[in-house]
Amino acid sequence: MPAPADLAKIKVNLKLSVSRLRLLQQKKVALSKQARRELALQLIPQGKIQSARIRVENIIADDIYVELLEVLELYCELLLARIGVVESSGGAHGGLEEALYSLMYAAPRVDVKELTELRRLLIQRYGKAFDQELTASATAAETMGGGPGSESKVSEKVLGKLRFAVPDAQLVTSYLREIARAYGVDFHNGDTPPGSV
Repeated sequence: MPAPADLAKIKVNLKLSVSRLRLLQQKKVALSKQARRELALQLIPQGKIQSARIRVENIIADDIYVELLEVLELYCELLLARIGVVESSGGAHGGLEEALYSLMYAAPRVDVKELTELRRLLIQRYGKAFDQELTASATAAETMGGGPGSESKVSEKVLGKLRFAVPDAQLVTSYLREIARAYGVDFHNGDTPPGSV
C-alpha cells in the first residue's frame, strides 16, 4: 500500500496549478481579443455575418472556458489557504468537499497537467474509498446534471461550464453587437448578402 501523499507535494501542485490556470486564462483572453478584433474589423464590415456568427460561437465557448479556469483557480487557492485542514483530515472536511470534488472532476477535462497530478496525489492521500466516492459523485454529476436533488458533490458552476451547448441565436447576436460597438463598427442583423460567406 502506497504511503499517503506528502502534503508538501500537494501544496506545490496547488501553487503550480494556480500559476498554470492564470497563464491559460491570459492566453485564452488574448486569443479572444484577437478574434474579436478580426470579427469587428474584417468580417462584419465585409458583411460576412454567417462566418462571424460561427466565430462568435467559438468566442463564447472560450469565454465560458476562461470562467471555468477562474473557478478552478479559486478552488486551488481555497485549498492552499486551508492546507492545514487537508493535513489534519482523513477525508474532505472543513468546507473543502466541493472544492476537492470539483477540482478532481475537472482535472481530466481541462488542459492542466498539474491538476491531473494533484488529483493523483489526493487519491493517493485519501485512499481507494475516496476515489470510489469521487467516481460515484462524477457519475451522479453526469447522469443527473448535478442539479438540486442530485448526489453530486461537484460544484454546479463547474458542471455547467463543462457542459457543451451550442449558444442560442440571441446570445450570438448580442455578442456580435457588443463586439461591433466596442470597435466602432456598424452591425446590422440582416441576412448575409449572397456570395459573401
